[in-house]
Amino acid sequence: MKAWSKIALAELLRPADKPVAVRQDQAYLSALVRMFGQALKGIAALPPEQRCAMRARLDAVRSACDGMGYGVGEDMDELLSEYGGDD
Repeated sequence: MKAWSKIALAELLRPADKPVAVRQDQAYLSALVRMFGQALKGIAALPPEQRCAMRARLDAVRSACDGMGYGVGEDMDELLSEYGGDD
């Protein structure tokens, strides 16, 4: 398939109500939240003496992401509470 036809196909498949930049932002932020969840899972496997410091680092990440929009801060808050954010 020629490059121009791949681009044309991609344009046809994209939802008309959202510009490309918005969908890319949403994909990036969704991936950020997924990685945050993976990091929380990883903390559970650490020795107890290392968990507190790592959880504090993730809490700093969550605080920095709080005003990003698209519900990123809320999703991270939910993950923190799910994985026992108050050990």
